[in-house]
Amino acid sequence: MKQAIFICLILIAILLSGCVQEEDQLAANGENIYAGEGFSIKYPANWSKATDTPAGAIFVPEDEMTVLMVSKLNGIEGETAGSLDELIEQLLSPLKETGTFSLTEDSLNFLDGTEAKDITFTFEEEKEGKTVYTRIVAVEKDDMFYLLALSGCNSKQQFNRDLPLFEASVTSFKFQEVANK
Repeated sequence: MKQAIFICLILIAILLSGCVQEEDQLAANGENIYAGEGFSIKYPANWSKATDTPAGAIFVPEDEMTVLMVSKLNGIEGETAGSLDELIEQLLSPLKETGTFSLTEDSLNFLDGTEAKDITFTFEEEKEGKTVYTRIVAVEKDDMFYLLALSGCNSKQQFNRDLPLFEASVTSFKFQEVANK
């Protein structure tokens, strides 16, 4: 069951390059703060970090019905993306090839005042045949891409339940100065 939930995010996470210095903290209001290399976000207090990825982390609620992923990357499978549109195409191409991919929304958003691409889509998970609901907000800054994704496969209702929490994480996203090493 967990594999079905992670399918879209695993495609993203496995293929990422780079390393992250992260730090989890607790905000004054009980939200958790995750600080990666060059960014930080808040995530819900009742969610926990499930795993680190090569360039970020994956968070889950107590029921593990959805996942939130945050990453910093420059491309997929070692191929550098030249633009945000190219990165999105690199991410979605394998899903489009399944024949079950359906784009439900493609709009603009903002991450820390920078224009971002905001897409929502579904696809069928192969092993269990469940519909996977996913929303990605991605932005390009200083030749790097920052990606936040929410994904779940049990029901649209459960996915929609966590959308406001995802939107709060998107709103909390902040670019951070990266110290020279």
